[in-house]
Amino acid sequence: MQWLSNIVTRYYKFVLSLWLVLFIALAVLAIRLPGLLEGDGFSTDGEHQLVMEELTNTFDLPAETLFIVFDQVSNEKIEQTISKMEDLQIAESIQSPINDPTLFKDHVAYAMLHFSGDTEDMAEVVDKVRNAIDGEKGVTLTGGAAINKDINVASQKDLASAEAIGIPIAIIVLLLAFGSVFAAFVPLAVGIVTVVSTFGIMTLFSETMNLSIFVLNIIPMLGLALSIDFALLLINRYKEERIKNSIVDAVQTSIQTAGRSIIFSAVCVFIGLGAMLVMKVEIFQNLALGGMLVVSMAVLASITLLPSLLMLMKDRINKWTIIRVKPGASTRWRNFAAFVMKRPVSLVVVALLILGIGIIPVKDMKLTIPQVDSLPLSYDSRQAYELMDKEFGLGEKSTVYMIAERNDGWENTDGLEEMKK
Repeated sequence: MQWLSNIVTRYYKFVLSLWLVLFIALAVLAIRLPGLLEGDGFSTDGEHQLVMEELTNTFDLPAETLFIVFDQVSNEKIEQTISKMEDLQIAESIQSPINDPTLFKDHVAYAMLHFSGDTEDMAEVVDKVRNAIDGEKGVTLTGGAAINKDINVASQKDLASAEAIGIPIAIIVLLLAFGSVFAAFVPLAVGIVTVVSTFGIMTLFSETMNLSIFVLNIIPMLGLALSIDFALLLINRYKEERIKNSIVDAVQTSIQTAGRSIIFSAVCVFIGLGAMLVMKVEIFQNLALGGMLVVSMAVLASITLLPSLLMLMKDRINKWTIIRVKPGASTRWRNFAAFVMKRPVSLVVVALLILGIGIIPVKDMKLTIPQVDSLPLSYDSRQAYELMDKEFGLGEKSTVYMIAERNDGWENTDGLEEMKK
């Protein structure tokens, strides 16, 4: 670590410039990421996907279907809506409840828009359909693509809400820990750079793999938490060293000591996330990739960007002090550590007891794949789906497809006889 500390302290302005250029470039890419995320990430390259692709390619089964649900509307309104869909020329075929009585029940009806071939741009299709029916009372859109798009939107809103709550709390904690405004905002700045940069890198990965919308949650959660945690380690060590050493020596010692702790901590998290890569399910591989990338960026920023900022700010790190941190605080923590080390067995028993109590609710945990019920009730796509389910019993029936191959084909006497078996 000595060579790294020497480079960072000697060329800190160059390091800062490099991070600035990298941040701007990756921020431009990061803006595109939300629009590239689709689905819950629970698709796998198994038999189901192979069967569905074969049905689409060979038997013209729709690769995707959207449902337009009509609730207490006239036949004239239904015909007008179907006409709008035909004018859009985006669907391979349209099934109208006017021509198919099975799609009509009491005051509820639905039309099906079938799509074949490439369905990667279904988010744009959903927008076009919604714009066409916007403002029409009793007419709503649902279906897999519409639900996935809404889950994406809901995730982004939840992310914004979570950060609106989490960041102020983090600022308060950092103010209590460091006492000064500058010292409190430096870890946040490093965290923001870490998260945005990781988003930008994930955008590059979207070119070669499908990304789940849940990477929008895992990356900020880990990125901000680890960046703040690592910054607490390094800045506290810097402050301790600055009392007796020059700024350069204090920064170098901080990198060589706290930097090792940061790397060791990150490796442990990295290994845990890496274990999910062996699971051949998109969401786990996405979370593992996003988590491992943000951990790597957090470490890199903490041992290069953060020390460079300390070199630039010098003693201004204590500027705008609003809370006087008592010098004896670290001594109290040392006393607590000594207390723990003297009573290892009894404290292990107490800790296990507390953890055991916390585990008890796990027995009532219900694990399911996120579906339409993961959306808030306020979303039209969920309301429309639940209305269809209630009136037509969608959840009570399902179709199972089987594909059988025969070298001599099935369109002969032997093939038909074999099919009966």
